[in-house]
Amino acid sequence: MIKRLIAATLALLLFPALQAAAEVIPAYGPGQIGYQAVVLCQSLTVRESPSASSKAVETLKAGAVFATQSSIGGWTDCFRSENEGMTGWVKSDYVIIDPAWYKTDAATPVYAWSDESACQVGLLDRGDRYPILKAEGEWLCIGLRGAAGWIHDPQGAAQARTAAFYPADLANPVRADLITPDGAAHPLSDPAALKSLGELLSRCHPSFASACPFDAHLTLTLADGRTVKLEMATDSCHVFRIGEDAYYQYGDGVPRDPMADSSANIGEAFWALFGLKSNELH
Repeated sequence: MIKRLIAATLALLLFPALQAAAEVIPAYGPGQIGYQAVVLCQSLTVRESPSASSKAVETLKAGAVFATQSSIGGWTDCFRSENEGMTGWVKSDYVIIDPAWYKTDAATPVYAWSDESACQVGLLDRGDRYPILKAEGEWLCIGLRGAAGWIHDPQGAAQARTAAFYPADLANPVRADLITPDGAAHPLSDPAALKSLGELLSRCHPSFASACPFDAHLTLTLADGRTVKLEMATDSCHVFRIGEDAYYQYGDGVPRDPMADSSANIGEAFWALFGLKSNELH
């Protein structure tokens, strides 16, 4: 611990005016065979099927990139090659799908948390590139060789908020306002219901273009005062849309009644938070 503090102090003395200068590369979106996914943990096992007991077929290291098309029950499919088809399945918790990227233009310090008095956990070289996990205030959290670290870059953080969508932002809304297709308003402010809503929506992954009717409008107010607007599918799909062409399937890995249809059950859980049923929407 003492050695770490000494190293951090020396770094601050040697680089007193060190500032992050970088390019924020926007999320790539859907490619030829799927969305880009990046491994966040030190090593990640690829299995034949979406089960921890299935056969291991490969191990991916931190920073490995693959393509994915879907996530089911906490597992994400993995395509390592355009020519060989699907390789297998990995645990969804250990990957980030379709991130924006942070590319440095100068030596850049990385901190253990979002405070320049925190210990440094890395010093990035010029040209290094890492996936952005989230933007918070003037700080960026990046995936850093199997861990996470924070970079102070106000301009980069502002750019990152428009360069990719961060599902974690939806985890803790302080208010939700739903407008159903008939124009009726359904506000939600109960803390327990908002927690459940945040869990459903933040457990999401990109989905390919959908022909669902997106005619319910949900506005989430976040703790920092920002608002996020989602268009919710009102058929049996549990999908929302952001903007004109960004689609997300929500509720992945959230516990639900195993006796009920999994897709319909997730959607019904969402509408029930507002005292509604899907068959009442049209």
